[in-house]
Amino acid sequence: MDKHPEMFEALRDNALLFHKELKGIRGLKVIGNEISPIIHLRLETSRGSIDEDEEIFEQIVTAVLGKDIAIAVARYLKGDEAFLPAPSIRITVNSKLTKGEILESARTIRDVAERILD
Repeated sequence: MDKHPEMFEALRDNALLFHKELKGIRGLKVIGNEISPIIHLRLETSRGSIDEDEEIFEQIVTAVLGKDIAIAVARYLKGDEAFLPAPSIRITVNSKLTKGEILESARTIRDVAERILD
């Protein structure tokens, strides 16, 4: 950490940019601190059940993975969690991503999500 402080600056900058680029996707809301490298996307309005919401997210994730962008449906222990969070898509940002990669990834996620949610 002491040898590469610029790595943390790049991580913060990438998280801020990715967070900003994901805002405004129709039907989804961005959850989490804008400098966190973990971003969650949740439905603005539930489809009625956790299972239905997760199915929508599975469709989005599968389509995005088909475009070589790795995102995941967040998983929780349904029987063991005291307070089960709402289903979400989890996106992990790293310091090595370029601005172009972030913009392309965010655009792809937006396009796929809006197509599936319409």
